[in-house]
Amino acid sequence: SYFSFDKKTIIFYKEKLISILSNCTLTNNAGDCTMKIICRNLFIVLLTLVIAFFTLQKASVSADEAKADNSTSSILLSIEDNTISVSLQSVLLLSLKNNLDIHFASLQPEIANTEIDREKSAYDTLFSSQLSKYYENKQVGNTLMGSSSSPEIYQEKFDFNASLQKKFTSGTKAELKLQHQKFQSDLPFLGLKPQYSGDLVLSITQPLLRDFGIKIGKSLIKIASLNYEVSENEFKKQVMDILYQIESYYWDLNFRIEDLKSKEKALKLADDLLREFKIRIEAGTLAPIEIYQAKAEVALRTEDVIIAQSRVKKAEDNLKAALNLYEDDKYWNTVIVPTDSPYTEKNVPDLNESIKTALENRPDFKQAKLNLKASNIQVKYSKNQTLPRIDLFGTLGTYGLAGRPQATSSIFGGSFFQEDLRKPPGTVTGMMCITAWQMVIFTVTQSALK
Repeated sequence: SYFSFDKKTIIFYKEKLISILSNCTLTNNAGDCTMKIICRNLFIVLLTLVIAFFTLQKASVSADEAKADNSTSSILLSIEDNTISVSLQSVLLLSLKNNLDIHFASLQPEIANTEIDREKSAYDTLFSSQLSKYYENKQVGNTLMGSSSSPEIYQEKFDFNASLQKKFTSGTKAELKLQHQKFQSDLPFLGLKPQYSGDLVLSITQPLLRDFGIKIGKSLIKIASLNYEVSENEFKKQVMDILYQIESYYWDLNFRIEDLKSKEKALKLADDLLREFKIRIEAGTLAPIEIYQAKAEVALRTEDVIIAQSRVKKAEDNLKAALNLYEDDKYWNTVIVPTDSPYTEKNVPDLNESIKTALENRPDFKQAKLNLKASNIQVKYSKNQTLPRIDLFGTLGTYGLAGRPQATSSIFGGSFFQEDLRKPPGTVTGMMCITAWQMVIFTVTQSALK
């Protein structure tokens, strides 16, 4: 039932996701909603939504494609008395839709297009985050490592790390990193309980020789784009060759059928000649030995008809295989009859105009030019990679610390942190430096926890 989806089911899971996000509370005590349950429920809900989306989309596309295929086949191929009468145009349209070689060749441009996306993805913004919670309760045999009242200590740590990375076509790399931590323990010498710390760091790296410049940064993208155009022209060439081959099958079948008709006419004439010889022999106007010549002629013409019939069948099989008609058993025993007849037209092409048209339209010539252009870009990029790496690096950051001060005079002889009574409890002064962004992170984190 998890894989049977409809629009109502998707709406239900969306409402469930919103309910989990709004109702769950993360606390230090045991409750109905823990971090483990939240992560598991979120993962299940998100996975369900993704599967539902792709299932509905695939079902819709498959239904549309099946409907279109059935409509096209019924229009182009109509069976009457176990015979299919098709024109050359219908055969070419069916070959574009059904031919397996064309389907396989059509995947090559799509594969080349993924290479463009892969090269462009190097300049996408990358966001990563990590959320972890650590709790430890252990026994210690050292007074400095444990509390004064118990041989056991506990440590609780909550970490949140996030980073934002971006690479530019000029070669510049920038990274913004945020680290936030909440630490709480019963160690007697800690001056802040709990203790909140965090830092925000921006780092920038600029290459000065290798990988420097927009042209170098876009080299791999340009090469992938040119390779995509090369694959498109290769696909066009393959389609042209396949269509030419299928058209040859069509005219070959037309020729074999006409050749069979001529052989059958020759056989009929041989039979007529044999009957005539028999009548003349019975009338006594022809020697009986002449009958063997007529019978030999009939046997020879019968052999020609049998050979012509096998050639017609082979030509039909070639055309059916090229059109991939054997997937449907209703076309197995049908007879294909071409409706178009070959025609001849006197045409004397102009040599210069033909050369100009070939240079403009031939896919193999375009493919050669694109390969040459991509090779030139590859040479420039490879020369740049031989340069030494000299980078300009800069870092800018800030750090914040906050917490509730605790008395440590019994251990160190004086308080490590002094609390200003004129300020609200929990605000540390003296050695503390609480920046504005740290307070925002502290507030957001506490709200998320509650």
